[in-house]
Amino acid sequence: MKNYTYDTAAGPITIEVDEKWAALLAGADTEEANSNRKHTRPDRKYTPGMPVSLDSLDYDGEAFTDRGGEIEAVELSLDMERALATLTELQRRYFILNRMEGYSLSEIARMDSISHVAVLKHINRALQKLKNIFPDGYK
Repeated sequence: MKNYTYDTAAGPITIEVDEKWAALLAGADTEEANSNRKHTRPDRKYTPGMPVSLDSLDYDGEAFTDRGGEIEAVELSLDMERALATLTELQRRYFILNRMEGYSLSEIARMDSISHVAVLKHINRALQKLKNIFPDGYK
């Protein structure tokens, strides 16, 4: 039997373990120390996806950048996809061409050989449906 000491938040604790377990635990400690050293070298710049020790990072470091905007954009994109799915095929097509891709009513009308008034009616109906889905607008 051998004594093995490990650190906890409350302080170090010593336990008595079999020699093979003591060797295994000591090996795990060495591996953890090597891993921490590898990821905390001051000459190593952080790159996204690289495993790091949180102890080695500054609060203002690159790893702590705000990702909230990206998440909100994805959520809005999913909401918009669901909302667009409620439109008829022509409403969706004309709305996307006009409001998202910047085509004029005349350009859209020429594409489908219809009047620009008909295109406008489809877009207005699409807008009304979207206003019902997003009563407060897009935020």
